[in-house]
Amino acid sequence: MGGWLLVFTEAEYLLKLENHIITELARFKGTTAQQFLDLASRNNDLSKEKQEAFRSYTATLGKWKASTIKDGVIAVNGKVYNDGDIVGVMIGRGARVHLMTLRVGTYTDKITKELKKAIYLSNYTQWQNSDLVILDYIDNIPKELYAERN
Repeated sequence: MGGWLLVFTEAEYLLKLENHIITELARFKGTTAQQFLDLASRNNDLSKEKQEAFRSYTATLGKWKASTIKDGVIAVNGKVYNDGDIVGVMIGRGARVHLMTLRVGTYTDKITKELKKAIYLSNYTQWQNSDLVILDYIDNIPKELYAERN
């Protein structure tokens, strides 16, 4: 029994170490937006032109900043935007940039019951429970990266 416990303890340690290494590797590879686009650019279904467009655009995201709200104003990638502006958004690890309307809204925190501000996005598609990354103002994103409507 003693040997089994030793193996189990070592395996548990190695799994924790592996998770730590994966997390650190992701942190060193760049921003979340860069990571999403890098993964998307490797998609076999994309044409060579789209893959190259994704790689080129990814290179521009070296100093990308997450979206924030300060004093009721939205900042996307470090730039101030207005309600109703159109931005490019990655959904999950998808290989396309979706055009969405940006708005500041409010919601009531379920725990504290405080009224809080939030960034709302809409484009009349369903993306519930998906990771969303607001990349930039749509004019700053190459058109070949836009999601195509069928």
